Amino acid sequence: MITLPVTRYVVSAPRCSPSGADIRICAAGSTLSGPDKACWTTMEFGTAGLRAAMGPGVSCMNDLTIIQTTQGFCRYLEQSFGNLKERGVVIGYDARAHPPSGGSSKRFTRLAAAVFISQGVPVHLFSEITPTPFVVGS
Repeated sequence: MITLPVTRYVVSAPRCSPSGADIRICAAGSTLSGPDKACWTTMEFGTAGLRAAMGPGVSCMNDLTIIQTTQGFCRYLEQSFGNLKERGVVIGYDARAHPPSGGSSKRFTRLAAAVFISQGVPVHLFSEITPTPFVVGS
């Protein structure tokens, strides 16, 4: 099981939270843009999944928000499919990356896989960039 890396990311959240300066700006600000948005709004879930830029804060895609979302999704799948731990999940990724934040679709895929594996759910992981229809049809 891979619970240690997941726990480490949740506790230390190296690329997920705004800096101290960003938090001070959030506390003093009144508009929802930039750091304020990162602090006080959450991501939207669209027809193709999470919709947000990669970066710090709860309104962006980062290690923490990916782990939290995957944990919730895993719970939902466990409740919806009694044989999830036999079936497993299929995970693929695209070419998106955001070097300033360290985020990338490939990195987020590995974090999501670690969450599912830590819960005893087998993961069938594509090894290279994969178009979404290939993942859906798997």
